[in-house]
Amino acid sequence: MIDRFRALEKKYGNVYNHLKLVAIENLAIPVTKIEIEVLGQQIDEILPTTEFILRFTDIGINTVESLSEALGFDKLLVENLIALEESNGNITFNAGSPELRITPQGRETLRTKLAASPKVTTKSLIFDNTLWQLAPWNLQEFRTKPSLDKAKVEYNSVQKKSKSRVAQSDLDITMINRELARQSRNSKFEVHQLHRVVSRKNGFKMAEIMVFYSDTDEKQFLVIVNDERSVEHERFIKEIGGLGNLGFEFEKVADEEFAVTKKIVEVIEDVPLSPDDGGPVAPYEHAPWLESALENSTKRLFIMSPWVHERVVNKQFLESVERLLEKKVEVVIAWGFGTDKETEVKKSSIWPLEQMLKLSKKYPKNFRYIKMNESHAKVLISDDVYIATSFNWLSFMGDKRRKYRTEIGEMRTLPSVVQKRFDFMMNECQKYGQPMNDSLIPR
Repeated sequence: MIDRFRALEKKYGNVYNHLKLVAIENLAIPVTKIEIEVLGQQIDEILPTTEFILRFTDIGINTVESLSEALGFDKLLVENLIALEESNGNITFNAGSPELRITPQGRETLRTKLAASPKVTTKSLIFDNTLWQLAPWNLQEFRTKPSLDKAKVEYNSVQKKSKSRVAQSDLDITMINRELARQSRNSKFEVHQLHRVVSRKNGFKMAEIMVFYSDTDEKQFLVIVNDERSVEHERFIKEIGGLGNLGFEFEKVADEEFAVTKKIVEVIEDVPLSPDDGGPVAPYEHAPWLESALENSTKRLFIMSPWVHERVVNKQFLESVERLLEKKVEVVIAWGFGTDKETEVKKSSIWPLEQMLKLSKKYPKNFRYIKMNESHAKVLISDDVYIATSFNWLSFMGDKRRKYRTEIGEMRTLPSVVQKRFDFMMNECQKYGQPMNDSLIPR
């Protein structure tokens, strides 16, 4: 995910180069998968027998007997093939003669090697409920809310342009044919008449939204659909209220947070930062780094964060931690912002604190769960990656509407440096923390 986000930043980050890219989030565009009944012509590549009948007829081998001899088919089969081509309008009989004659349509069929036949059939298409038009998206890209929930995909959804359902009058035959041609290059179906909309199923097309912000309160965004910027969707979102309508809110990072982060970053600066030893962590990279740490840590995972909220430390988070513990990974989670329980009650959730306490009792050998009495640090260590930041690792989605900030973060990846940072943080836990127990859970 981090590589994917960095690729998007490289491609589009300069669009608002005076602002910080603070987030890249999944965006669910509401769509309807429609099935329509249509009358049209199925245009396919002609069969070899059609090509042979037409070519021989065109050069004068144009009777049942001569065609039977040339093709090596019995007369009954040849008569059936002739009847088929006659019904398709490719050949006709000369008046009062057993001889066949190729028609202008037959010559066009030979030239293009395509045959058209009338047909009533059903076709499925995706209708964009924001732009209120057919969309150039594959049916495989259609996602339903249950499927996204099952896959535990977090996303922001755009509201529909209209509350009414897609009607036959909303569909244009020219656009239908254009989309059907895009869907299939080998077999072409040309719609002549739209009979009815057979069925409708609501769902989403997944895209991405890149959010830009500065502490001057200026904000902008880009919508990326299939790796391309969609100005049309950006315009629609702005018309319905912009980022606020999608649930995006912003807050400034306090000066003291920057100061504390800088101090944590610079502690034990015995080895200067080098080009191959980490560097700045962009605001949008924090959440992906946490996800990567939970999935990929092999020897240790250390997380220190003032508050814990169930929107982050949810069932999926806890399952990931337990998988690491089962693999004998050393896990340390330190939380707390002093002894002010009233503040902690407001900013932390009881349920995840209780669940992690259960895990610490289940895995006492390799899970250390610590309540800090004095710490402003927000640190993530995964194997040989160390990140100190202003980002609240365990509560960044704590509000009902997540607040986005111009987070500052610094990474170190030199193993010897990371080990010293880990030792330092463990010493901090010993000096200013204590093992978690039930009485330390704020209620």
